[in-house]
Amino acid sequence: MKLRRTRPYSPWQNGKVERSHREDGKILYGRKVFTSEKELIKQVEKHEARYNNTAKTTLDFKSLNQVVSEYFSMCNICVDN
Repeated sequence: MKLRRTRPYSPWQNGKVERSHREDGKILYGRKVFTSEKELIKQVEKHEARYNNTAKTTLDFKSLNQVVSEYFSMCNICVDN
C-alpha cells in the first residue's frame, strides 16, 4: 500500500470522502445549534453509532459493525479491548 496525499475539497480525487463529509455536515450542523463542546461530542457519538449500525447496499446489506466483527472473527489477529 502506498500513501498518496490529495488536496482537500477535491471531489474528483477523493469523492467518497468528500460526499461523506458533506452528508455528515448536513446531519450534524445543518439542523442543530450546539451550546457546548460536550453537547457536540455527544451528538457526534450518537450519529456515529447510528451510521455504523445502518445496513449498506455496497456491503451486501450488512452494517459496518457487522463487517468489522466478521473480519476479526475470521482472521488470526487478536485484538484486546
